[in-house]
Amino acid sequence: MYDHVKIVYVILSLINIGIMIYYGNKISKSNSYWKWAIYPIISYTLYMGLRFGRMIDFNLYCSRYYEIGQNITSGDYELGFSVLCYVLNLFNLPYQGFILVTSFLLIYCIMLFLKDYKEAMPYMLLLFMWEAMNAENFIRWYLAISAFLVYIYYLRKNNNKFIYFAISAPLMHIGLLPIVIVFYFLQYVNLSRIPPVIYQILLIISITLGTVEILGFISPYVSILGFDERSVTYAEQFDSIIAGEWGYIGRRDELSFTTQIRQLMAYSFPLYIIPQFMKENKLKNIDVNAFYIGIIISPIFKQVEILDRISSTFLMFSIIVSGYSYYYTIAKRKSVSKILLVFCYFSLIANLYPIFSEMFSRSKWHLMLFIWDSMGEETLPIYYFLKN
Repeated sequence: MYDHVKIVYVILSLINIGIMIYYGNKISKSNSYWKWAIYPIISYTLYMGLRFGRMIDFNLYCSRYYEIGQNITSGDYELGFSVLCYVLNLFNLPYQGFILVTSFLLIYCIMLFLKDYKEAMPYMLLLFMWEAMNAENFIRWYLAISAFLVYIYYLRKNNNKFIYFAISAPLMHIGLLPIVIVFYFLQYVNLSRIPPVIYQILLIISITLGTVEILGFISPYVSILGFDERSVTYAEQFDSIIAGEWGYIGRRDELSFTTQIRQLMAYSFPLYIIPQFMKENKLKNIDVNAFYIGIIISPIFKQVEILDRISSTFLMFSIIVSGYSYYYTIAKRKSVSKILLVFCYFSLIANLYPIFSEMFSRSKWHLMLFIWDSMGEETLPIYYFLKN
């Protein structure tokens, strides 16, 4: 019945990627930013917003969306998320419409987030496709991330509008509250003063030796992160989560050797370009600092679904730092050393490889559907996503 879905999924994915590259190039050479930015916005909104079934959260949030539409206090969710669901229900917007809205908000906020580095846009939009892959599942978290990205945009500019979005992000997902606070102070730190070789060593250790068990030492302090009933539950069960006793939202498989090599290659190259960028004021402290932290904690945090949300947030800044590193090096390829240029290309391939490998390796039909495959249904049965 669904023999065609893989072909359609791959074709539409490639079209979306092609649009990102083509219009990313247009944006990088134009003074009319939003004139061309509208095309990646439309493409991603339709591509991701019309996906049906997606992953488990897509199918869990449908009933919650309608319940909040009937009673804004239903489910005890954050105020911002509840208000959004309630208002969209007032317009009788179906659940798929809600998914379209969330997809639009994310890509629009990404385009604003990247605006100051538009020269590197073709690379950054491609990296976004991978670094924001979790948006396919974590619907409420990435609603909060959308507001968080605008918060960062205004924080860089020292524009007081950042306050509104610093408040908005936790109102979509309370888990963003500590991250918003950390990033406010992160702008005043200059981690680029530390030699790149130190970060290289830490990255190697994290990728090859980092296990989630080492997080046990923070268990006594996790309780301070309990801001509401849901987060309190996670905090109280932290030891069980890192022990894998919560299933999918607990431990995940450790990184394979090939993935370790890929990550090492992908994230190492920018480390040696950053010092020059900082001397020339091409990157902001906050972007670089977040990149450093993200690449070091990610190999460990990705082993736990809940912590992966945190590391994925920090790795959003790889979109800028890595993307600008590739743009800068390739643009000056005639004047940089051959070794550096080869290093750059290998890093670029390693960073972009998972976009295509994920696309072509998908085999489960229920992970590749679009709205026209729904046969009148709004969700898929949850047990599809609980199978081993």
